[in-house]
Amino acid sequence: MFCHEEFVEVRRTSSQLLLGVVAVCEELARSGTLLVGGTGYRTSLLLTVESVNGGFTVRQVEEPLDGDLNIPSVREMFSPGGAPRALELAATGSDMHDVVREEAREVFGLPSDTDVTYITELESTSSPRP
Repeated sequence: MFCHEEFVEVRRTSSQLLLGVVAVCEELARSGTLLVGGTGYRTSLLLTVESVNGGFTVRQVEEPLDGDLNIPSVREMFSPGGAPRALELAATGSDMHDVVREEAREVFGLPSDTDVTYITELESTSSPRP
């Protein structure tokens, strides 16, 4: 599983930080010279973080609760300034998927121009089973 997060905003409450992020994760594996893709997701998250012993601890992770693009939840989770950016990233992914795939290519020692082959593509090109 390879993931990439983009920070959208940081807000402070009395004793906590609220970190608004959009995360992209994909299952990617090497099979010979192929970079094989499985499932993945892209979503907005709101992390509640507290300072503990000189570091930070995540106390809560809030995810959107509603349907297509999660617009009402994202508007509730993020500030009026952060919500549009979170919605844009969640809808388009910008170049977040490219970053994840490039990291996987590097980890697996594959050339940077290796395309992702999805399992369904492999199944449709394999020979029929007797």
